[in-house]
Amino acid sequence: NTQAIASAYRVSGSSHSSSCAFLWSHHMAASTALPTQLKSASAVCSNRSKPRKAFRLDVITRASRASPPVEYKKPTCPAHWLSAAPLSYFAVDQLELKGPRKNTDRGDPHDYGKPFVKGMAGGTASCGSWACSAGGWGSPSPRGSTEFFFVLSGRGSVTDPDGTPHPFGPGDTVVLPKGWYGRWDIEEFIHKIWVVKEHEDLPGASVTPVVVPLGALAGGNVSGDLAVQQGRTVYDVAGALAVGSWTCTPGCYPVPARASTETVHILKGTAFITNSDGSSRRCASGDTVVLPEGWSGHYDVVENCTAVFADVCDGPRTVQRRPLMGRPFYE
Repeated sequence: NTQAIASAYRVSGSSHSSSCAFLWSHHMAASTALPTQLKSASAVCSNRSKPRKAFRLDVITRASRASPPVEYKKPTCPAHWLSAAPLSYFAVDQLELKGPRKNTDRGDPHDYGKPFVKGMAGGTASCGSWACSAGGWGSPSPRGSTEFFFVLSGRGSVTDPDGTPHPFGPGDTVVLPKGWYGRWDIEEFIHKIWVVKEHEDLPGASVTPVVVPLGALAGGNVSGDLAVQQGRTVYDVAGALAVGSWTCTPGCYPVPARASTETVHILKGTAFITNSDGSSRRCASGDTVVLPEGWSGHYDVVENCTAVFADVCDGPRTVQRRPLMGRPFYE
């Protein structure tokens, strides 16, 4: 390039002297600057390859090997906290359509359902809500579990193999023991809250359904300045479940660590139920509450409360009645 420019300068003569001089000076300046730029780039690359960065990478690598990343886990509530749901949680429009009933011989009944708490009592019990449209069907297989349910609305009946009917309606408490079979008839769209308990066969236990009207279950009204507790147990089979009601006036009711799981459906009144850590939940008419095995805390009843309950535990138990919320406490 240098020789070409010089040759051009000689050939061009004086007419092109100024332009060729400009080209020559520009070329020399670029030639001088290039080594400087190459030197700077080389220095940068040299700095980037120094051991200091490699050492830091090695330190990070060794640290990551010593302390593996912590996996994220979705936070869960303690196992011994209460669970509570308002009646709106079980609203019919919130239930999932399961489809038509099997063994139907009358009408076109479809049922709906929604679980609430699963795995209670060591995985042997669960609770939720169920609804069904009018119709009838046979239930020829003996039940493999005992079921309690409280009728929120609607009417129906279950019938024993010998033809004995057991009708139920709004506010009734029903128990279907393990081993029962017969038929179902729904006269009016029915909606219920249920608790199911799986258990071993219990020699001598009756398989006859139990239906208790609300008036007989609640035990009447209570009043007075002092805390008053009363209740009634309508079904109590050791190893299966106990079903009944309790009623109490305003006051504070401590509950020691439970040896069983209790599901409560509040019929009327208001209470604050507090966990052992001090967190609490306001519960009122229509709410369903599950107090798991091991739960401890206290009730603060602010207005007369009436509730139905189903109490289950994992395995056999003995019953010791105590004046605690007017219901049996199991050990």
